[in-house]
Amino acid sequence: MSLQLNRRQWLRTSALAVAGLSLAGRAKSFNRLESFEFLTQENDDLILLDQNENPYGISKKTQEAIAGEVKYSNRYPDDHTTELKKLISGRENVSPDNIILGAGATEIFRISGLLYGLNGGEIITADPTYFGFVSYVERLGGKLKMVRVDNEYKHDLNAMARQITDTTKMVYVVNPNNPTGTIVGGDELRSFCEEVSHSVPVFVDEAYHELVEDDGYSSMTGLVREGHNVIVARTFSKIFGMAGLRVGYGIAKPEIIREFSRIQTNFAPVSVLSLRAAAASYQDTDFISSCLRKNNEARAYFCEVLDKLGYFYIPSHTNFVIFKINRSAREFVGEVLKNKIRIRSFEFHDEQWIRVSIGTMNEMRALAPILEKMS
Repeated sequence: MSLQLNRRQWLRTSALAVAGLSLAGRAKSFNRLESFEFLTQENDDLILLDQNENPYGISKKTQEAIAGEVKYSNRYPDDHTTELKKLISGRENVSPDNIILGAGATEIFRISGLLYGLNGGEIITADPTYFGFVSYVERLGGKLKMVRVDNEYKHDLNAMARQITDTTKMVYVVNPNNPTGTIVGGDELRSFCEEVSHSVPVFVDEAYHELVEDDGYSSMTGLVREGHNVIVARTFSKIFGMAGLRVGYGIAKPEIIREFSRIQTNFAPVSVLSLRAAAASYQDTDFISSCLRKNNEARAYFCEVLDKLGYFYIPSHTNFVIFKINRSAREFVGEVLKNKIRIRSFEFHDEQWIRVSIGTMNEMRALAPILEKMS
């Protein structure tokens, strides 16, 4: 497709984009509830269990890569962009022409929002799903059709397919989903994408891809290799521990990548240091395996705590767990914050939920007695 934006339109939509990413907006049928007063305390003495970050930081090899690259900070990052694309293309068995890099996966879905959601473009997604994307599309003036997840809190792909009309511009699937932590099986999602992508693009957000160990799960990058109208987004912000360095990428057909590149206003969206860090981290499989093992152990411990306290929670394939409470989730978050621990509140399907990122084992053990006291 082709999108024509004049300068005035571009400036207007860019301003809306910034607003969409910096303000806590309201989604159509679910909401992230905490207020900014909860988010302004200094982080140094807080346990941060609210943004699904890697609590172990970046690996030693990644730190060394950054230190070794500082002296080249006066140069544009062209060579490093090529290096990272080659690494990704080799692992995913796609051409570098199938890849676009951005300042986090956020930039990839921001571009898709501009392409497909601008001026009332209709996008179909799950209810609930990633709040950042939902809020962004709404602020662009896009139209969202949000399809309630099934009884297991998974994407109801059949119901989503039934909602597609001539006015639908894109389907957005988060797998694993956020905030539920659930997955759609690879065979089921592949069939859905194959069918739907004949009519509209399917954007598959795989931010938590590296955390999934379920044999039934699979990435949709294979569909890109086969030439389907599918866009896959990934990030270095989760298992790789690089949330503050802002690196993400999209994988799609070359013609889609060219269209995305035309919308991407910054010719060098990722810094030299971030690119070098991403390349080092991407190859540090020992560190990734260690982080995954620790995450699984701490998540299992936390689920045992929730079981003991009688909370209903959704089994998670990620580095967070969401559980239901029978009181104000916003107030719950505030009370936990008094103990210098940050967690996140949600409301969906007329129910109150708390999402807790999986921290270190010591951090989860610090949270446990607080939850026990509040139960």
